[in-house]
Amino acid sequence: MSPGIADMAPPPDDTGALHLRFTIGGRSLALPLDRVLEVTMPPAHVSPLPLAPAAVRGLAHVRGRVTAILNAHRLLDLPEPPAAGGSRLLLLGHGGLLLGLPVDEMQGIHREGSAVWLDLLLDRALSLPSRPPIRDLRVAPTRAASGGGMARSGRALVSFMVADQEYALPANLLRRAAPLPDQIVALPHAPAAVLGMGMVGDRLLPLVSLRAVLGLTPAAMGRVLVVARDGLLFGLVVDRLRELLRVDEASVEPVPALFSDMGREVEALCRLEGGRRLVSLLSPAHLLARDDMESALSGTGAETVEPAFEVARAVRRTALLRVRAGDGEYALPLAHVTAVNRPGPLTRVPQAPDILVGIGNADGVALPVIDLRRRLGLPANDRGARHVVLVAVAGRRFGVLVDLVLGLRHVPVDAIGPAPALSAAQARLIARVVEDAGAMLPILEPPLLAEAAGMAS
Repeated sequence: MSPGIADMAPPPDDTGALHLRFTIGGRSLALPLDRVLEVTMPPAHVSPLPLAPAAVRGLAHVRGRVTAILNAHRLLDLPEPPAAGGSRLLLLGHGGLLLGLPVDEMQGIHREGSAVWLDLLLDRALSLPSRPPIRDLRVAPTRAASGGGMARSGRALVSFMVADQEYALPANLLRRAAPLPDQIVALPHAPAAVLGMGMVGDRLLPLVSLRAVLGLTPAAMGRVLVVARDGLLFGLVVDRLRELLRVDEASVEPVPALFSDMGREVEALCRLEGGRRLVSLLSPAHLLARDDMESALSGTGAETVEPAFEVARAVRRTALLRVRAGDGEYALPLAHVTAVNRPGPLTRVPQAPDILVGIGNADGVALPVIDLRRRLGLPANDRGARHVVLVAVAGRRFGVLVDLVLGLRHVPVDAIGPAPALSAAQARLIARVVEDAGAMLPILEPPLLAEAAGMAS
């Protein structure tokens, strides 16, 4: 039997780090605040994701991002309630995935208490590579370099993470923090670090990737810090926020001269916690020092970019065939579909893969037929499949038994995105998902279906 939550609890945290407390199944639990990307309302609709681990309830579109919604009770080995849900959803990052943890009740932010072993629980549930225990990832309170109490004077900074490195900017330059906008419109001829224009709150702002400024690969997720500098307001995209610091000047040292010619974006290093924690202080004056960056941002304005938002909405569309298998709905790219028929007699094939139910006849041509329910690991349909979808892949045709064909949908290409890889079996079949009428539909890839049935060329 797998260990319960009581067996996974680390010792009490005495560092004074901030924790977010909540309840699940009547248990009072906590997570370090820096592990929580956002707290929001649970999604109205969660789409099942076949072949995913049991601790994953399904997929949902949350804040414009594909999110794997966890079954919190299964994750923590607690008895499941009659109805799934929760009053709030904690958005967490783990192993490159965006996860949603439903909780019953929020209890506020505290500086004491034991946090659950979140990383170990998720690694166990999702079969992801091991990571350091969560107690090693907690944020300790910043103290003066002398080792005394919390600093009351000195520099006020806001720190944030980029590629596992901590950076900071003066707090007086920051106006607000917000999620990355769902839609970002690219600016013609802009430098690579300028992602484009996006709505941050009620303002249309140019967005700059700090990763790109520092010569790193931009990330798909992040937070936006609204920065005011020399009369220019722009959004600086970072991986995640960490904390508000007030540091003693004695803990701040200039960048060694040896590295001064390699880049002026970092002007100083801040030594915290006896030198065990280093924070790179960014130079506001040199953050956008390149001439092409300055000109690209200074020329932006809501009145000139607003029409681009309207153009961006007129995106290309693609056709998908919606089908049902069990309680879930799925999509097949219409480009691979040649016909939809009623099931006919099938001839069994000895020693064939389990999902290959037999050989059928379509217009005088013998075709292998696979059972979608079996491929997805679903129970058999006692009433029988009502349709067989004929599919072509690289010149080879086969049939797919489905419970029901629901119809054709034309969706924007931009509504299709990568599916989170939650298990090896799921990733081998479902690589993409599409948002349709508020639901997340897994897209079944015909080449992968053919490969699973041993029909790949």
